[in-house]
Amino acid sequence: MLYLSITDIRLGVHILTINLKPAMMKRLLLLLLFSGIFSCATAQSLDRPQLNPLPDTDQLLKKGAWNVELNTCLGMNLLNGTYTYRVTPWLALGGGVGILCGPRFILSAYVFARIYVEVPQWTVSPCLILDGGGGLLGFFPYPTTNLVLGLRFRLRNQHALTLGGAISYPFFLDIPLLHVGYTF
Repeated sequence: MLYLSITDIRLGVHILTINLKPAMMKRLLLLLLFSGIFSCATAQSLDRPQLNPLPDTDQLLKKGAWNVELNTCLGMNLLNGTYTYRVTPWLALGGGVGILCGPRFILSAYVFARIYVEVPQWTVSPCLILDGGGGLLGFFPYPTTNLVLGLRFRLRNQHALTLGGAISYPFFLDIPLLHVGYTF
């Protein structure tokens, strides 16, 4: 039998005496040894500079942005100029005008809701853009949807370049398109 005596050195007060068997005493000493090593390692890491967390998504995304987008396939081109306002990091409301260039030129104006799925902390991020809304094609009302799947390249001053594939209704029905977009 071994006795473990705990005394507060600063006050010189005897706090506790425990009667232990040798096997239990070895376990207790190992526990105290390892807890001391880990507490020193923790204390040393606090002296070193810490890494800052990634910035919040709201800090990385502008609320309002102008976009120029081109959807093209087989000589048919749809050039859009839009303005979007982000309500949340993943949802924007917007409006724009477009020119359908093909056998003839047709002007359009529309409003839409846009869902963004991207990783704003990455310089090159996969992105999914889904638009849904309605507008006027010439003088006729029409529903509009646009689905873009591609890559978004972050540039300076919160500008971005988007490259990918798109499906646009009603202009191109279900024909896959090449999508090029620039946000400034």
